[in-house]
Amino acid sequence: MIEKYCNTDEELNRWAESKGGKATFDRIGKFISPLRGDILEIGERNPFTKFLENSFRSPIDNSSGDLNYELITPKDKYHCIICSHVIEHIPNVLTFLNNMVNKLDKHGTICITYPVRLKKTTHHYHEIPIEDMLLLLNEVGLRIVKQEIQRANFGKKIGIRPLLRFWTDKNYLLMCKKHGT
Repeated sequence: MIEKYCNTDEELNRWAESKGGKATFDRIGKFISPLRGDILEIGERNPFTKFLENSFRSPIDNSSGDLNYELITPKDKYHCIICSHVIEHIPNVLTFLNNMVNKLDKHGTICITYPVRLKKTTHHYHEIPIEDMLLLLNEVGLRIVKQEIQRANFGKKIGIRPLLRFWTDKNYLLMCKKHGT
């Protein structure tokens, strides 16, 4: 989502400091605030990683490598895995979810946030409805313990498109645990 509007690290940092960026970070931060332990964020380090480190007062590891095939991480297991706006960019979601579950410790939690739009965008492989996500999560042995739907924040833009985006663009926030825990 963020990368669509930010082409450079400087633009991404500027967005992170904007009112919309801070609001997005705050919403996700409140959703995942009860989590503790070793934390893995899927993807490269970015302003959101810094926000999470400040919120949790703990260093956060990041994955590396080609996420389509494997998760390369500094540790074998994590208590919390955060996957924010990554899953829609992955061609094989089921393999990706299995790789995340393999990195999760027995009583760990996976937090997934992803956008849902009315029309398909060129930089997303998938627009995953919540019903399909529930089936995928169940397939890899996860159950949802907390979920939230949030409207996308586009700031104080006026016009027809921002109004339509307010009603159609949403973000799903899901907190999942392994079945039986």
